[in-house]
Amino acid sequence: MYKITWDKETGGVLLHSRIVDGTLGISPRPVFWEELDLLKLNELGWKYPHTEEPLLWAINKQYWYQGELMFEAKGANVYDAATIIFQPGKDNVELNPIDVKKMLKRNAEFMFLLESEAIEFIRETFIQYAGARKSVAKVAANQLDYETLAKRMEAKIKKRWPLCVKIVIVSRLCHLILQRNKVKKYSILRRLISFLLLSLEVKTLKLC
Repeated sequence: MYKITWDKETGGVLLHSRIVDGTLGISPRPVFWEELDLLKLNELGWKYPHTEEPLLWAINKQYWYQGELMFEAKGANVYDAATIIFQPGKDNVELNPIDVKKMLKRNAEFMFLLESEAIEFIRETFIQYAGARKSVAKVAANQLDYETLAKRMEAKIKKRWPLCVKIVIVSRLCHLILQRNKVKKYSILRRLISFLLLSLEVKTLKLC
């Protein structure tokens, strides 16, 4: 968003709205005394205070102090210590912490804009997702609970299925009676059995 240059007076950085001389291609990160101890610079002749303020800046594995490249760390990993390659004349240096208060004061205008943009972004994001959450809740409330409906239907079928089986058995028996006894076509018994069969089939369809 903003361009960065070194501020040799404070040891920090300056923000710019456009490209100027000395603009950095990559944003640096602050380096504190704990990282320097891990690199064992205190054993290599460097002197620096244990303060809350950062002491150096790092771009990738290059370490900068007041706008000057001091050294580069190579080969560092979990198992192996880094190999420190100092720039000429930088192997024995006493560091002063970065004047953070003065650096922030010099960048106050840009910091205010950054804070305002960050607050606006957070507010817009909150409104966007808060509205989406309400919409999802409203849609979910209007949807049918198909799982519950399926469970209810399954329970009804299990409850009524034995009755359906009984009805089918009775209907088959009625057919057998008609066939074996050779009941006359227009007799009262045949009419009663036919009516019974019809009513049983209707009940079976309703239940099943």
